[in-house]
Amino acid sequence: MLSLSRLRARGNARHRRLAPVLYAAVVIPVMTQHYTMLQRNLLYTGVTRGKRLVVLVGQKKAVAIAVRSVSGRRRWSKLRERLHRLASGY
Repeated sequence: MLSLSRLRARGNARHRRLAPVLYAAVVIPVMTQHYTMLQRNLLYTGVTRGKRLVVLVGQKKAVAIAVRSVSGRRRWSKLRERLHRLASGY
């Protein structure tokens, strides 16, 4: 659920070029059983979408894991190629 809401909020903001979508209340399940979802960027995105209320439901240990995890995933935005193309005049 968090992932779906996060992607939906990011997608809406990206397409409209506006600030991220905010929700009146956000409930974020944080459990060690969902280890692959315990990433700092996902937790940050969920927490920052709450306008009036954010509730973390789960385990303190899972929150600690999420806060400490720094995603080492590379982004494949092709930024380098685009900058080279712009610099070379193509």
